[in-house]
Amino acid sequence: MSKLFILLLSLVSISAYAADRDSEFERKTLLLGDLAFGTESYQLKPGTSAKEMVIELAMEDSGETREELLETFLVDSDGSDVDFGDQLNWGTLTLKGALAVYSMDDDQPDAIRKRKAKSTLGLQLIRELAKMGAKFGFTDGSSSYCGVSFVGLLVIDEKTGRVYEIALTSSGEC
Repeated sequence: MSKLFILLLSLVSISAYAADRDSEFERKTLLLGDLAFGTESYQLKPGTSAKEMVIELAMEDSGETREELLETFLVDSDGSDVDFGDQLNWGTLTLKGALAVYSMDDDQPDAIRKRKAKSTLGLQLIRELAKMGAKFGFTDGSSSYCGVSFVGLLVIDEKTGRVYEIALTSSGEC
């Protein structure tokens, strides 16, 4: 009887940990978006790879076929081949790439005000999310103004199938 009780207690603890992990993952990601310019979230199939989730979102957004999309899709970019403005493709990022893309900003007044918090707490949150199993990607434009699209950071939770799109600039007036 006591072995059964211990087993049940262990299962309850594991379930509570999983729920806490998922809540903490979402909390940190939403805070990351608050430090930037907002967050959109998408629910995809749990257990799917980050690459496949980014491809699915890109195909839905662009209307391109998988083959067309894969011609320019970047895999595990370190951020050096990602442009802040007029980004024309999607892809996945390494942790180094996610840190680099999140650090990109523009010279709009609202971006300048957010720069300090974004560069300290935001980068720490990305590192913490990576330790929790987050994968990263980027979009061809989370926000735009004056005819220019600006790259967005994707935070991907393969376990839950949730993808968070972080806007790295506001949509302002020309």
